[in-house]
Amino acid sequence: MKAPSTKRSKGRYWLFHRDHGHATQDCFDLKEEVEGLIRRGYLKEYVEDPKVTQNGENDKSPAREIQTIMGGPIESESGRKIKVDVREARTNLGHNEVYYTYIADRSATIEFSKDEATHLLHPHNDALVITLKIANVKVHRILVDGGNSADIISWTAYKVMDVGEKVLKSNPTPLVILEGRIESPVTFGSGPKSVTKMVEFLVVDYKSSYNAILGRLTMHMLKAIPSTYHQSMKFPTPGGVGEIKGEQRVSRECYYTSMKGNDRTSTKGGR
Repeated sequence: MKAPSTKRSKGRYWLFHRDHGHATQDCFDLKEEVEGLIRRGYLKEYVEDPKVTQNGENDKSPAREIQTIMGGPIESESGRKIKVDVREARTNLGHNEVYYTYIADRSATIEFSKDEATHLLHPHNDALVITLKIANVKVHRILVDGGNSADIISWTAYKVMDVGEKVLKSNPTPLVILEGRIESPVTFGSGPKSVTKMVEFLVVDYKSSYNAILGRLTMHMLKAIPSTYHQSMKFPTPGGVGEIKGEQRVSRECYYTSMKGNDRTSTKGGR
């Protein structure tokens, strides 16, 4: 409610209402009007970005920026194809509706509960190491590594699988001592909640505690979600959510072997 005109200060002019009583910057109605315009997307050029701190740290360019680029099975693709993939990723950055549609199309919800980790040794920092059936051979000591884009199998393990060297495909990209590539059926899970996929492995002659490494390409194809904390990897199947439990003891054995510098691939018992 306005005060009578006789009691309003003549020293302060109310530009918004074209009247006297208080300064324009103190006008409550004006502030409400301006805030309403800001909320509707106007006056952006006059509003300070809240992300910018008062000390101006956000105005400073980083002294150094490191971006890691990793190789993998996509290395066999042409340079043009890789450039197209990068350009597509940049163009579609922020368009998450595609991701939401993908999630909505899935028939099952994948989740982990805290109770699923109670049987493990805690605290732990163990990698997820699993066993899979590759080309109908039970292969142990497989590292699930989302930081690696390649699916790799050691030359030693490959020879023990005895699938024949003639099935090896040549590979154009050198990686350590690369013997070639092989496409084999891999079964994930067991019983009705299992799925079999054709996976292309790089066959590499290298010393390692692991017989194979499962990378991003297969995890994405499988739509799998690994959890190192829960020592588990889950994935959708026609029969529901499938799960592969990690082997915490084996994971620690592999780690200790690597730390001692005695990396080796075990072939005992089909490993």
